Amino acid sequence: MPGIIFNPFRQKDLQEPSLSMLNEFWRKLAEQINELWGLAGPVLLNDDLDLQGHSILNASLAGAAASSSSAAPSLYGPHSNRPDASGVAEGTLYLETDRTVLYQLQSVSSVRRWVYIAGIMQGLFSGRPLASSLGPGDSGLLYHASDNGQVYRFSYPAWSIINLRGPMIEGTNAERLAGGRYDAKNLAVGTEFFETDTLARYMVQVVAGVNTWVAEPAADIDILKAGALIGTRRRVNYTEDGNVTLTMADNPGQTRVDIGIKATGAGDVIGPGSATDSDFAGFDGTTGKLIKDSSSKAADFAPAGYIPRAQVARAHHSANQSIPNVTYTTLDFDTNTFTPVPPTMHDPATSNSKFVAPVAGKYLVKASISFETNPTGDRRVGFRLNGASGTTAVFQSSPAAEPTIQISDILSLAANDYIEARVFQSSGGTLLVVWGATDTSMAMYFLGGN
Repeated sequence: MPGIIFNPFRQKDLQEPSLSMLNEFWRKLAEQINELWGLAGPVLLNDDLDLQGHSILNASLAGAAASSSSAAPSLYGPHSNRPDASGVAEGTLYLETDRTVLYQLQSVSSVRRWVYIAGIMQGLFSGRPLASSLGPGDSGLLYHASDNGQVYRFSYPAWSIINLRGPMIEGTNAERLAGGRYDAKNLAVGTEFFETDTLARYMVQVVAGVNTWVAEPAADIDILKAGALIGTRRRVNYTEDGNVTLTMADNPGQTRVDIGIKATGAGDVIGPGSATDSDFAGFDGTTGKLIKDSSSKAADFAPAGYIPRAQVARAHHSANQSIPNVTYTTLDFDTNTFTPVPPTMHDPATSNSKFVAPVAGKYLVKASISFETNPTGDRRVGFRLNGASGTTAVFQSSPAAEPTIQISDILSLAANDYIEARVFQSSGGTLLVVWGATDTSMAMYFLGGN
């Protein structure tokens, strides 16, 4: 009776053999099994195979019966008929005819179990055995899902995807369909064919026991911008514009395409490695291609005392203010007409009589003061600087009904100088200054530096 000669080494010791090389070895094994039992099927070596010193070289096969020789028996049948591990001799082989995989009875850490040795299961992804139905002895078991083209490997306690692809053939659709050297029946399982005219991919798979070209699902490419997914497509098209040149080269030895992007044109600009925030950029040399940090910013070109935006404040009082007879009185302004810029120019809550200069420079100061009706005596309005000296005054004698006095001046002020409006009346009794934004108000405007 002829025998089967098993390869006594592990796949990982084969220095990464090709899938076709392994298929050829196990194809011969399958031919011997077919000769003995009338069976056939693709088988692959378990790369975790550990024969533990068991001699299974030249193990005779005699149908479903155990060999009468001293070698361990070899059995076959469907997976459901595989004997319990406690009822067979150690080293026994069992070929599962429905799953086309081979197991050996081994003692692992004093535990007897069936251990997967070789073979690959075929079927739909939904037909893959549940991980919960498999055990440590099934580690290395391979399953080829014919509907998605993936090959899975069981590593207890879970399945994982592996790459068992064979050689890649390139040609046209017509060449693949013409048969001959590209006939799937003459090629190893896992061989791929890339159609250069249709860009479709096919892989040799076993369909109803026959090697057949099966179309592979097109792989989608995730497109990311700065790490964020912006879309998923099957092709990415790179284009050039007037200032960009693309260099693209396929690298057959790597799973990549090299893409080079280069700016073109006579004015290519190269900048420094670092710069100061808000500084202007300047040319470095005369080529127009190098720039540098100029160490200058906008504020460096402003005249002394320059304020980059308007400085203004305007306020009025929210109630009438009583002015004693023949007494100079400082007016209060407790309501800002708008928020002053900067806010420190006038504070309506604290020292609200003061309008403060934030920086040194020229300021236009204006006031409009309305008194209640009284024809007796004089009315006076003036500005006072820093609570001491008067700067400007307007005098009015025997005023008509509810007179309004307006006053303005351009003053040269230092930073933090302040201006107040003061009034005087000699009507013979207390007199009111009438409140309101259109009756009594004061404003100060920054005009520029000294």
